[in-house]
Amino acid sequence: MDENRNLGEKYTQKINKIRSVIFNHYHLLINAIQKNQSLQQQAENQTTQIGELEKNIHELVVIHTNLQSKKGNLINEQNNNRFQFQEKREKQLRIIDNLLEQNSNI
Repeated sequence: MDENRNLGEKYTQKINKIRSVIFNHYHLLINAIQKNQSLQQQAENQTTQIGELEKNIHELVVIHTNLQSKKGNLINEQNNNRFQFQEKREKQLRIIDNLLEQNSNI
């Protein structure tokens, strides 16, 4: 009878060890699943952030292109203004020359 009892205790100990291992593995598995879910959520958030950054970059490129165009227009306008100023100055100088010539003829 003692043999049966000792055998029963051995099996109980083995069963308890197996239960402990299963319990530990179960908790490791639960932790791994939770970590995986957390990493998946982080990946989704980063994907969203990347999409937003790409959109912002595109908007900045459009703004940059518009600014470059405006800069070109301003340079052209400035050159036109210089040319017009030079033309007006030359015209005024011709008028002054003509007036001086007329005065010298008087």
